[in-house]
Amino acid sequence: MKIRYAVPEDYEEVERILRQAQQMHVRLRPDVYRVGSVMIEREKFSQLAERGCVLVCQEGEAVIGALCFTQTEITGSRKMPGKVLYIDFLAVLESHRGKGAGSALLQTARETARKSGCGSVELQVDAANHAAIQMYRRAGFSEKTIKMCLKL
Repeated sequence: MKIRYAVPEDYEEVERILRQAQQMHVRLRPDVYRVGSVMIEREKFSQLAERGCVLVCQEGEAVIGALCFTQTEITGSRKMPGKVLYIDFLAVLESHRGKGAGSALLQTARETARKSGCGSVELQVDAANHAAIQMYRRAGFSEKTIKMCLKL
C-alpha cells in the first residue's frame, strides 16, 4: 500500500470510489443522500490535484482510496486564530475497507497538517457511519461540535 498525491489522471478511479461511497451513504441514510451521476467534476478534481490537496492510496497499480483536504486560516474576534486542515472527503473501496487504507490516508493528512503549521485536522462524518467513526476515534479524533437535525 502506497500513499501519494493524486494527479489529474487519477480522476476516473477516484470518481468510482466516491460513487461507491455515496451508495453506502444512501443505504445508511436514504432520507439525506441520493445517488448522483458525478460526485466531483473532472475540472475541480484536476485543480485540487494540481494544488496538492488530494491524496490517493494505491495498491499495485490500482487506486483503492482517496482523501481530499483544504487548509483554512481561522480569524475573527470570536475564535482563537490558527490554521486547520479540513478533510472534505475520505473514501475507500468497499473491498479494501478495514485493511488500513483509510488510516494510512489519515496519517498522511495529519503529517501534511503538521508540516503546514496547522493546529488541528477536522472533518464531518454522518452519525450513521459507525465504521468510519470508529476509525476516526482510533486515529485520535474526538467530537468538537455536534450537528443536530429535526426531521419534519
